[in-house]
Parts: sequence; structure tokens; C-alpha cells
Amino acid sequence: MAPRAARGARSLKAAAKASRGAASKFEAAPVERKRHDVVGQRKPRAPKSSSAARKRSEAERRETLAVEYRNQHRSNVLIDGRFGEADDNLPAEEKHYARLQRERLRQARSSKFALEEPSAAALDAAIAKHKLARLDRKEERERERQLDVQSLLLGGAAGKAAAKPSGAGKAGGAGGEGAASYSDYHTLLAAMGGEALPFVIPCPATSSELDAVLALGGGGAEAVREALHRAHIKLKEENRPKLARLAVLLLRKLQALAAASPPRLGETAPLAAALRSIAAQAPLEVAQACIETVFGRDADPDRERAQLQLLKRKAKKEHKGAARELRKDGAFLAGEREREKRQRDDYLEARGTSLHTTKKPFEARGKRAVQIMQEQEHAWKQQKKVKRDAAKEL
Repeated sequence: MAPRAARGARSLKAAAKASRGAASKFEAAPVERKRHDVVGQRKPRAPKSSSAARKRSEAERRETLAVEYRNQHRSNVLIDGRFGEADDNLPAEEKHYARLQRERLRQARSSKFALEEPSAAALDAAIAKHKLARLDRKEERERERQLDVQSLLLGGAAGKAAAKPSGAGKAGGAGGEGAASYSDYHTLLAAMGGEALPFVIPCPATSSELDAVLALGGGGAEAVREALHRAHIKLKEENRPKLARLAVLLLRKLQALAAASPPRLGETAPLAAALRSIAAQAPLEVAQACIETVFGRDADPDRERAQLQLLKRKAKKEHKGAARELRKDGAFLAGEREREKRQRDDYLEARGTSLHTTKKPFEARGKRAVQIMQEQEHAWKQQKKVKRDAAKEL
């Protein structure tokens, strides 16, 4: 029975030794054979193994990262990096002052990108300033919207577009000439027949843009063309000469109307007739992206959106891969530190139980060395804590 058991043990050892370099049957990601071969598909020369890849990455880190970790604090000489130690003529007070200054500069550099919480007073001041700015902008917009009806129609009788306060319209209501808001201009256009036009000339947003459109002696047709371009209307390619022609016709009609007496609120029929004639001679068409005939590949919003999403996914994948590699590096360095600590403890224990007749002195020496190293580590941690507290007070 004994020889048979010995032969069985030897066969098991031989089988284990033969299968030492082979892939594990219980691997997390086994290679699966496909049912059909795909034409043009790249086939790996050898089956991939996660355990082999893990061993290869550990070997690379042991050759690169472990060497840097061991040599990071090594030097052949003792270097005193404190300020002023090499200068004997410098007094001790100046040395301490310079060291404090350098420490503050170092802390300022390290806390450059730190987000500090603002104080309550600074936060209240910022909120109050923001609210005042919003109120100022709101009052300015309301002041710009309160325009006179005559200033909206070709500059009025005096040719001035002067803004009035909010109470001026109510005060002048009895006289028949009150202030008109921004929405009243669209009401006047509808009353003049603006909805029946093939296109509607956009209403200027401010009085300055209105003056630019109606300035007859300033820039001429160029000024009118620029004012129409500022209307933010997307036109087709063939509408550009029509827009130039429209600017010239509009300038001529406005010059003819300006040569006559200034129109009043009830005499807006000549202006409406002029706009209808201009629209009939040079109709404009607004381009629409959904039915545009010249819709090229470069102007495809879906394609641009897909490319942007692809770039975002790629950047996210690279970020996750970098974070995963950093976590692996940290785990490897933690293992190296643990291994060094274990080797140090084993060495000290071996020195305590050396091959001598008197074991007690060596054992006491090893325990004393461990105690000294623990005290040094505790002192170093206390020193770092004191430095952090001093930095917070500064």
C-alpha cells in the first residue's frame, strides 16, 4: 500500500508541475470560441490571460515605480537646507524671519488653487451688489422702452427719440400724445397692414437702432443695409442682392417721405404703402434648416452632436483608465511599504535570536531598535501635526 501511495503523490506533483505555466481553468475572463469565423477579423496569436497581464504589469511597476520609490530620499551627503546656515555673518533673527517668510510663500503656492469659503460679510456684500446691478439694468430697460409714438414713426415732428420716465405717459394721456411701450410698435404695424406684407421688417430693439435705420443723411444705403443685417435674420444665398436692392428702395422711399411734412399718428398710410411696394418688388425668403435644399454635410447638427458625444465618451474613458492606473500604483506602493516593514521586523527578530550562546543581549538590542524606530516615527508625526497647526494660524 505504501509504494502505491508514494506513486500517487509523485504523479500529483508531476501533474501540478506540468500545469504550472498553463492558463487557469477558473480564470475570470476565459476565451470563448466563436461559432463562425468573420472575414477580415483580427485574430490574436495566443489566447489572452488576465493573470498573465496582471503579472506583466506588476513586473513593469517593479522595474520602474519600485526603483523610484526606493531612491526618492537617498543621498550621499547630509544636506542642511535651512536658510542662512551656510552664511556665518547672518544673525539668528534674520534667519528666523527669512525662514518664516519662505514658509509663508510655500503655503501660498500650495494653497493657490484651494477653494476658500468666503466670510458672511463678503457674501452679503456680493449679494447686495448683484441685486443693485439687476435693479439698475431693469430700470434702464424700462427707460428705453418708454418711447414717444412720434419718435417711433420717422423720428417724430422734431426728429428726436427721447426716452421718457414711466410716469410721463400717464401724465400726458390727457393731451393725446402718451408714451408707447415696445409692444405698441407691433400693434401699429398690424394697424398699418404689416401682417399682410410678404415679410415683416423687424422692430429695432433700442432707440439707437431706430435712429440708425431712419438716418437719411448719415450713411445712406450702407447704413440701411447694415441695420437690416443686424436684424438677425438668416437669409438664403440668392437673397443677398435682393437685400441690397431693398435697402436702396427703402432709402429712396424714406427720403421722399422725409421731404414731405413729418407724418403724424393718423397719417401713416403713405409709409404702409411704401413698405408694400418695396415688399412686392424685392420679396425675401427666410431659410429653414429642415427644408433647405443646399443642406451640406458640414452643416449637419446631428453629425456634430455625435462627434461631440464620441469625444466626451473617449475623454471619460481615458480619465477612468488613468484613475484606475493610479489606484493600481497606490496599491503597489502600499504593498512595497508593507514588504519593507515586514523585512525590517524579520531582520530585527533575527538579530535578537542570533547564533550566539548569550541571546538576551541581542534580543534586547533588537527590541530597543524597534522601540527607537517607533519613537522616531511618532516624533515625525507630531512634528507634521505641529506644522499643520502653525500653518492654519498663519
